[in-house]
Order: sequence, then C-alpha cells, then structure tokens
Amino acid sequence: MSNSEYTILVVDDNQMNVDMLSRRLQRDDYKVIEAFNGREAVQCLQDNSVDLVLLDVMMPVMDGLGVLGVMQGEDELQDIPVIMVTAKNERDCIDRCLEWGAVDYIIKPINMVKLRASIQTYLK
Repeated sequence: MSNSEYTILVVDDNQMNVDMLSRRLQRDDYKVIEAFNGREAVQCLQDNSVDLVLLDVMMPVMDGLGVLGVMQGEDELQDIPVIMVTAKNERDCIDRCLEWGAVDYIIKPINMVKLRASIQTYLK
C-alpha cells in the first residue's frame, strides 16, 4: 500500500504542533485528520476510518490516557496503533501509556526520522 491509502489522526491541544505534524505527514502523502483534545479525538475515531493515531498525553477536556482507555473499551478501536507524541518524559507516564495500549512513545521535540520509522512499522 502507498502512504496515500493511510489515514493518520493527529491529536494535540497545541495548534502549532498539529500544523507541523500534519504538514510533514501530508508531504509524505498520508491523509491527516486533526483533533485538539481527547473528546474530539474519540469523535474522529468513531466517525472515520483511521489507520494510526499520534496522540499527546497532556490535553484539556480528555487527556491521552483517557483516549487510550476509550479505545481499549471499543472493539472497533482497540487494534488501531497509537504512538504517543509528547513532551512528558517521566518513566511512569511512558509505562502507563504502553500498558494502556500505546505501541510507541516519542518525546518532543520530535525526531521526524524516528517518527517516520515508527509510523511505517505500525502501518505494515
């Protein structure tokens, strides 16, 4: 499959982070959906066919762990790979995200080479 056949949901409460990631992913030919808090992310997941989620941890309304919890509780969402993309670098947070279903954890500022490699790995 080519990148254009995949849809990635980018979730972050910081507009600049969403814009930067969206532009870079679109340059790589991915389809991108944007959400700015956890509640919007869950709605996007329920309304769209999403192949992978890039998810921030700390957000208003519903944080990243809340989104992971919802995804694990819904059969149609629990197999979508989630890569956490966040500035939060504490080991307990990383462990908790991975235990709740995230497949990877990328620390901001984002290393795009690592992020691209992770995306390609989890979309195969």
